[in-house]
Amino acid sequence: MKKKMKKYGLLLLLVVISFFGKNVFAEEIYYTNSSGVAFTKEEYDFYTDLAYDGYQEKVTEEMLNEIKGKDRDSLKMNVVKMCLKDKNDGIMTAQNDDNLFIETTAKSLSMGKYCTPFFCRVVAVLKWLVEPAVKSYDAMGAFIDGPTRLTDPVTTISTGQGAYDPELVRYQDDGFGAIFKLPEETNENTIIDQSFMFEGSGMIFMTYQHTMYNLTLNEASQFDIDFSGFGNVFDFYGEAFNAYDNLPGVYMYV
Repeated sequence: MKKKMKKYGLLLLLVVISFFGKNVFAEEIYYTNSSGVAFTKEEYDFYTDLAYDGYQEKVTEEMLNEIKGKDRDSLKMNVVKMCLKDKNDGIMTAQNDDNLFIETTAKSLSMGKYCTPFFCRVVAVLKWLVEPAVKSYDAMGAFIDGPTRLTDPVTTISTGQGAYDPELVRYQDDGFGAIFKLPEETNENTIIDQSFMFEGSGMIFMTYQHTMYNLTLNEASQFDIDFSGFGNVFDFYGEAFNAYDNLPGVYMYV
């Protein structure tokens, strides 16, 4: 009797190993970022389509869980890579009902989102195309008209030599602004990402503002969030008034 039980137990163990072995194979890990977040090939490709190849380093476990187990076709996604139209006054914008991309000779700003049945996440990506002459306190943020922000924004400054968080995030009822000092190693390889979860419909405006003068953190934080501000987000005042380059923002209907 004991021999039969041992035999059945061994068979059960082999079945369990076989079952989980197949699942592990089906969910084979394609890439693991420096924070230990592991991606399948499909998950990796999703974030490349949404933002760029390398954005996977910015993805947290919480963000990955938002799409895990979902078919890519079921995620309503605005792809950041947009068709450009004519260049006017040194600025290029996307040919789309939304304005998801803008580029100058110095930098580009793009925007995308994905949605599950319960919430959406919006992502903005700023890429420096040259080394900025002034490396002081820059600003990146959003004006939210209609939707409800569900999470605090995640903002990361990546230079290739390190990743940095903003020094200050100011919140107001209709949006927020993150302030950070550009690291000394900021150059044409520097990327600043910002994302947050939201629900509801309306419009989201996002922008990046580069300071043309050296400011203190206190001076750079002199702003309100307002549609009439720079990039439809930052209404600077005090020492920050006219200190920024007034890069047009990006926006989308959601």
